[in-house]
Parts: sequence; structure tokens; C-alpha cells
Amino acid sequence: TAAAKAFAARLKKAGIKVTSPTPAKAPAGAREVASVTSAPLSEIVAHTLRLSDNLAADVLARHVAVTTGGKGSFEGATKALKAWLVGHELWAQGMSLKDGSGLSPKARVTPEVLARAIVTSLNTESLRAVAAGLPVAGKNGTLKDRFDDKSERVARGNVHAKTGTLVGVATLAGYLTTKDGAQLVFAAMANGTSGQTSAYNWLDRSAAALVGCGCSSG
Repeated sequence: TAAAKAFAARLKKAGIKVTSPTPAKAPAGAREVASVTSAPLSEIVAHTLRLSDNLAADVLARHVAVTTGGKGSFEGATKALKAWLVGHELWAQGMSLKDGSGLSPKARVTPEVLARAIVTSLNTESLRAVAAGLPVAGKNGTLKDRFDDKSERVARGNVHAKTGTLVGVATLAGYLTTKDGAQLVFAAMANGTSGQTSAYNWLDRSAAALVGCGCSSG
């Protein structure tokens, strides 16, 4: 409906008379001319995470709002997301959501909640597409060109993590496997950074250090 209204508005602007667009039902026996099928949600989530597609993240958040009976708006999306997070014990005091992408400088989230969100994805069958869709160090997405220094290369192909960058802020949250076979989940934030390069190096080297450690609980 939204697409039809937008198209009608453009036609009117061009001087073409258009009646109000309304949903219509095809007559019996009508021949299908073309059809479009969405990619599976798991692929959409993977695309969103790997490329850090903020627009896609906001669209997904609004779909969550509409699906749960809310409005497809910033307010509706954040309300629906918070409700889901609270229901899965992934909310902490002081946190704040302003959109579905995290672009708002007024948004607040804790590293602990980010780490527990990764754990939840890894341990929940219906949410594993999130963990599976994370960028891989040195391989794809926003981590393709990261972990390029000598001390960081041990993490290439091993660290699966979501990046996050705003002015003065850089984050990395995901999971990895240590040299003794233990799977670790981590979340790190660098606030008040003066440059992206130094922040990225600190985050990448921290994750690489975890890969090289003997961290098995056994």
C-alpha cells in the first residue's frame, strides 16, 4: 500500500490523473504475470549484520513492532525491542534504545548485555542465524579488512563479531575459539576514542589475545 501511494503521488506530480490506490483482488482465472519472493529471514539478518546495514536494521525493528501489534515507527520499534529484550533477561539498568540500528548517540547498552545476547543466540535454535551471520575476522563484511597486523592475524577466520562505530565510540562483540578449543563470548567497547584506527587496533588485539590464550575452564 505504501509503495502504491508513493507511486500514485509521483504520477500526480507528473500531471497524470490517478484514482486513490486501494487493494484489489484478482478475478477468478487471472493469469499470474510475475511474482517476487523475499529472501529467507536468516539471509536478511546475515546481510544486515555483515555489512552493518543500518537501514535494514531499522526496517527489521519496525517489522517486529508491526508483528507484535505496534506501530512501524521509531517509537514502536524501540518499544517492541525493549519488550523482547526484557522478556529474555537482556536488559540492564541505564540502557536506552532510540532506534533499531543503534545510530542514535542517545542509545545506551552495556557490554554484559551484548555478550549475553551472543550467548542467547548460540544456545537458541531459532536465533542461531544471528550468531551464524556475524562478520568473520579477515574474511567478510565489516571485518574483512580488520585483524591485519601481525599480532592480530591469529584471529583471522576465527573471530565472529559485530562491529559498531560512532563518533568517539567503537565496539566489537561476538565469539571465538581459543587455542585449547574453548569457545568464548566477548564484548568490548572503546569510548572517547580520538581515532578509529587506534580503537580498532585495541579491539582487534584484545580479541586476538583471547584466541591465543589457554582459557579452557577444564
